[in-house]
Amino acid sequence: MRPSLFWHWFFKRGNAPVPFSKSEDPDLVLLPPQNSGEKVLYDDGTIRVTPEFVQIGNGRKIVVSKIRELRQGLIREAGLGGFIYRILLILFFSGTVIFGLMQNWIYFAVCLSGWAWTFIGSQLRPYVLSIHMAGSLGEYLEFSCRKNMDTCGKAIQAAIKSRD
Repeated sequence: MRPSLFWHWFFKRGNAPVPFSKSEDPDLVLLPPQNSGEKVLYDDGTIRVTPEFVQIGNGRKIVVSKIRELRQGLIREAGLGGFIYRILLILFFSGTVIFGLMQNWIYFAVCLSGWAWTFIGSQLRPYVLSIHMAGSLGEYLEFSCRKNMDTCGKAIQAAIKSRD
């Protein structure tokens, strides 16, 4: 028996984990060393990848040796991220319809803006790179361009290979 279209859309499995393959050559250009003398594999102002750390913003650092898995793809298709995205769309849309029929305009406006924010946000930054560490710890990085996501993923893979 073939599952329904709704079932397939709602529970569809996303991209499989990206293994750290030895065959890919990342084609990275090393940036000049910073004041501390460390090599920088990728830096876009928000995300910075060095052989020791993946730094996100000014505060969060992920130790490269702790990374166990990388996944990359569209936010609408990635396992848990895609599931949460679909749940949010369904809840906000349902709330919009229910509160609109009840003529409760404040909650209608909140649900409508939440639905629009979720939908438009996924259109502006549709690509996600998820970094998984031990247990349930992980970090999701959103990108607006597939090229930037691929370059960041290759830089993280190169950092992992240099640590091994």
